[in-house]
Amino acid sequence: MSAASTEPAGTEPTNGQTTNGLFVLTSKPTVEAFRAYFFDLPMAMANEALRFAAHRLEEQAKLASAASSCKTPFELVEAQSAFVRGTVIDYQRKAEMFVYQTQKTAI
Repeated sequence: MSAASTEPAGTEPTNGQTTNGLFVLTSKPTVEAFRAYFFDLPMAMANEALRFAAHRLEEQAKLASAASSCKTPFELVEAQSAFVRGTVIDYQRKAEMFVYQTQKTAI
């Protein structure tokens, strides 16, 4: 048996049909949606994740600097507590942003 197309001669496959086992995307909106969801969104998220990592590393360096200037254990605990509070807030905001971005792209 040959892998000949089941399409009638002279017709083009429509969106979602298979041709010789390959899934076909033909309509412009579908191609744009595919690109947005499987290329643009992951690239934007990777970019944002790298920015976030750089920001957190800067905050970590600030903590180290603040810790080195602490005179009492109380000051050290205060510096660490402020760092942890900032970390929690940053992660909450970034998670909300990622969810929003994904929902915006998916809808």
